[in-house]
Amino acid sequence: MPKRTDEDAEIEPCEHMKDYVSALSDGSLRGPIRWYTLLHASYCRKCGPALRLLRALRQRMRGLRHSVADKPAPPDALTEARRQQAQDALDAIDTSPRP
Repeated sequence: MPKRTDEDAEIEPCEHMKDYVSALSDGSLRGPIRWYTLLHASYCRKCGPALRLLRALRQRMRGLRHSVADKPAPPDALTEARRQQAQDALDAIDTSPRP
């Protein structure tokens, strides 16, 4: 069986700190509980890595959102010339004599 690395391990904060660590990572945690969570995460073997991982994940997601928004829309599957060829073929069928 392959040896697990730190990257493979599930990193979760302490049960009683999950909401606080999550809120701290997205910037929505305010007031004294923010400072308490920062202090706790700086010493806790579970919350510190979880906070770093959540922040990295949020940063990557922001990068993806911006990269998708910056890409031009994909061109139509049919170019104008190909669309005209298809229309001409359909017109030819419509005007062909019927048996």
